[in-house]
Amino acid sequence: MTLQSASKVPQSAVIYSAPEVLKNGIYTKESDVFSFCLIIYELMTNENLNVSSSALFSDDLLDKRKIEFKTPIPICYRNLIEKGLSKNPNERPSFDQIVKNLETDSGFITPDVSKNEYFHYIEKVSCN
Repeated sequence: MTLQSASKVPQSAVIYSAPEVLKNGIYTKESDVFSFCLIIYELMTNENLNVSSSALFSDDLLDKRKIEFKTPIPICYRNLIEKGLSKNPNERPSFDQIVKNLETDSGFITPDVSKNEYFHYIEKVSCN
């Protein structure tokens, strides 16, 4: 994705793109994990990451998208978000690893979550 092509995409969609997507336009499973973790961040904190248009295309994108946890969230979610937003795509967990963690770490089931609905969702997103 170039600056010119990205300008046709609403900024609200571009901010979910991984740095490598914005830089070279190549989408990968790792870039999808990045986007997924940004959405988890917003859902868990009820906040979004405010980014200026110029910051979207800088090399130090994540430095400008400072991840702050003003709202306390379970450590398992915090760890997932931090790992998923790694600058290095190779350091991000795969979706298979994420699903395995969701299946095995009961910390993801908060008091506001129905255990049955939670495992039904896991079953739907699992590739197995």
